[in-house]
Amino acid sequence: MKVKSKALFSIILFMGLNFSMAQNLIHLAVDQPFYFSGQEMRLSFLLVDVITKVKSESNEIVYIVLKNNAQGNIIEKKVFAKKGIGELSVQIPGDTKSGFYELIAYTNHLKNFGPESYYRKKVAIYSPDYNAELKSNQLVSEITFSPEGGRLLANVACRVAYEHNKECSNLNAVLVEDQQKEILSVELSNEGTGSMVFKPKATHTYHLKHTCIEGAERLFPLPKVENEGYSLSVLQRGQKTQFIVRSSNNSPKNDSIKIIGYQRNYKVFEVKGKIKKDYFLVEINNQDLPSGVINFILLNESDEVEGNRMVFNASALRESLNFNIETEALSTRQATKVEIENYNENALISAYVLSKESYEGFNKLSDGLLTFSDHYFDSTPLKLDQIRDMDSRMIMESKKYKKLPDTFIPTRYFPKEKYFLMRGNLLDDKPLPDTTTSFFFVPQINTIYQLKIDGSGFFEEAILFEYYGKQEIPFLLMANDHQFKNPRIVSNDFEVQTKYNLAQGLPWSDYHKTAQVEFNAKQQIDGVYNYYNDSKEGKNNDASTFDISQMLPEPDATFKLDEYVAFGSMEETIKEIIVGLSVRKKKGEKIVRIFEENWLKFYGLDDEYIFDSNPLILINGRPSNPEQLLALNPADVEEIKLISDFEKLLKNRPFGIGGIVLVKMKENIELPDVNNFDFFKTTGVTESKEKENIKITSNIPDMRSTLLWQPYQKVSATSAPAFEFTTSDRPGEYVILIEQIDENGHISYATKNIKVSFTGLVKNDKPD
Repeated sequence: MKVKSKALFSIILFMGLNFSMAQNLIHLAVDQPFYFSGQEMRLSFLLVDVITKVKSESNEIVYIVLKNNAQGNIIEKKVFAKKGIGELSVQIPGDTKSGFYELIAYTNHLKNFGPESYYRKKVAIYSPDYNAELKSNQLVSEITFSPEGGRLLANVACRVAYEHNKECSNLNAVLVEDQQKEILSVELSNEGTGSMVFKPKATHTYHLKHTCIEGAERLFPLPKVENEGYSLSVLQRGQKTQFIVRSSNNSPKNDSIKIIGYQRNYKVFEVKGKIKKDYFLVEINNQDLPSGVINFILLNESDEVEGNRMVFNASALRESLNFNIETEALSTRQATKVEIENYNENALISAYVLSKESYEGFNKLSDGLLTFSDHYFDSTPLKLDQIRDMDSRMIMESKKYKKLPDTFIPTRYFPKEKYFLMRGNLLDDKPLPDTTTSFFFVPQINTIYQLKIDGSGFFEEAILFEYYGKQEIPFLLMANDHQFKNPRIVSNDFEVQTKYNLAQGLPWSDYHKTAQVEFNAKQQIDGVYNYYNDSKEGKNNDASTFDISQMLPEPDATFKLDEYVAFGSMEETIKEIIVGLSVRKKKGEKIVRIFEENWLKFYGLDDEYIFDSNPLILINGRPSNPEQLLALNPADVEEIKLISDFEKLLKNRPFGIGGIVLVKMKENIELPDVNNFDFFKTTGVTESKEKENIKITSNIPDMRSTLLWQPYQKVSATSAPAFEFTTSDRPGEYVILIEQIDENGHISYATKNIKVSFTGLVKNDKPD
């Protein structure tokens, strides 16, 4: 590491710190570049260490949301990541409207670091009848600019990146000063992104003059030249990266500066120093920085942002992966195998075979197919085969993130272990009390969870049981003498805000139109042959199966009503027979209270206090309120049990300082409306089942454009990795893409083009 100015400096690398909290990020792969309403979406996800990119071994619940602001959440799923890997197949609802949607994935652990740490992807969805005009072939010149470091500084040489319409055949442009003086000839990059270097002057304006084919000549303005401030530039030379800070002639010379590097919202680098003469320079080894995109932010001595520069660090990339295929000229419905050659043991390998159009479509999205690494950002993908323009791409992206990441301080720390969070909001038509005790009755494990909810209504509690599919968990609320008017609990497991601009118009080309025709044809074929998959999600559990008797201590008193004189109402029965249970009138309402002498001895309290506590009333094991109890016909009741000893309740179970009233009805008695307690509607985990790649066995036309989709496969220690796939009835050009991440987080990949020729359907097969 070298510092070429004589400035005092200090460098802090955060690579060696123990990121005990900032461990895992999510990388997610989807199987199509865009979707249609009603189409199946396949997803696979990988949890990796934020710095090393090594696969996580933790078992976590991954939350997956697909939403836009107009339609809200159209998909809400939870799925287990087992040892850092998971997959899911979901059906996009058939009534989903055309538009851009945001796919968001996160874990309970990532909530510690805020929404900036979530995985996000922009997904285009089309309705099957979507129709739009195809893009005009008329080309116009459009050029946008971004100076390196964020500003054009007077009398300081600056590199300016640009993006333009790469379809224009004319790549010649001219930089002009004050709209007249031509000062630099510029040959635009045929990849659409490039850069130019010049030294701007104070008080002057600059434009780039360009004509696209035979259109009118246009002048595109560059940003305004500034007289004071600092510029930040970056040079990547081999395995070294240089950071250079220059000051304008009018800027003070001994100011302290600071450069901080962030990957996502994690700090990975920091250097401090002072400007001497007119510049400050520091050089660092690329191996000391994490791979992927890093945003370096320049701060002055007042900690104000002066500029920023994004850098793509490719130090962890390995491009030596090789594979063989039996033949590169395939026919339709032909089975073949891909064999990996120079693989690493204990690595993860992803294998994809998809149409060339789909492959190019992926490369126009935000993350491309290289899902192992951080090779993506918010606009268009970073292609590794275009390294020469990578710096220009980084400069263009930099202008979107010229600020320090938001500091997120969690109110609770969520570990990475596998567990469920029961998360929701208690609502009512009138103000909530300061404290509400809520009992959640869980039939699956025959237990009750008791939560304290404050006046905000929000609660978030880890629970130790698994539940699947859509669930309705019965709950009962208690809050001293507070009477709820219309209580309800709304789940907010999937409350998350979108980040991207989803209001843009959808792209529409011949490729999209062809895919739409194929999708609609497949829908008709599947309907005719009844070729669909039933939902595997768990059904709602019947709350009536809840048996509380297994959970409770022995009762302190039991009253079999047939052994007593019959009374006409439950109120009279309680007053005359049920010793220790009382009916009182308070504020015009009848309340039921347990009175038990041991309570008074335990607390040393008087009679009046004891009646301020609500008992838990269960009729045939179902939570009920005092009105429902008093509405029962005593002739229909078999027995009433009281659990009233405070020490016993405190020792055995957590609920009810007011005690418990158990009512057992006689057989074949149809209960009155005692089941009108509320339900907490929540979503459990979706069981993921590994999907096999399709083997064609019928004459049903098969128009798949994705022939193989197997992300994150563990390499066997005993045999070389190989992948088999069968071509569909869709001829054309396809791309094989193989990705590998080894146990050290190093990434390698390889691609190969193949051609599939049409040979007709297999005649001997019979329809299913």
